[in-house]
Amino acid sequence: MKSFIKKTESIFYIKALDDLNQAELVIRTVKGSISNAIEISVLGKMDAEEFNNKKQLVKKRRALRSYWRSLFGKDTDIGFFFHQEIGNVYIIGPLAPMFLYDISGKKLGALSGGTYGILRGFGIGPKDTMNFLDSLDKGSCLLIFKGAAKQIKQLEVLIRQLGKTA
Repeated sequence: MKSFIKKTESIFYIKALDDLNQAELVIRTVKGSISNAIEISVLGKMDAEEFNNKKQLVKKRRALRSYWRSLFGKDTDIGFFFHQEIGNVYIIGPLAPMFLYDISGKKLGALSGGTYGILRGFGIGPKDTMNFLDSLDKGSCLLIFKGAAKQIKQLEVLIRQLGKTA
């Protein structure tokens, strides 16, 4: 007797949002209306003036941890790294370990081509990847969703509907 395992391929969908309140609205709506099988991660940039002052940086990191854990739960992976071209970046969610993976004492996301390579590895085209990194550099946060094709289609419709009401 042969066993068959149906493998459902995960796909990624990325949405750049200029406003943290928009990001929170999308996350809360997605978590409340689409299967929990969709994984949500957030890639964001901290304000430039915050990393000139070590005390402010530590305070801001604590505030970000608290804010995102209130939204995702206390056990959510959260990490920070400095990207040469973008600045101080944070990553929240199940994809955090990938961006924070240590390579010769540096985090993968911090390497010059690291963040680009990770996004390309998700199947995002080169032009879109550069546009997302440019948006991140300008202060947008990137919501990165991972799920089955059917769920991602539902997600796209939901985000379009939210865009019309926001």
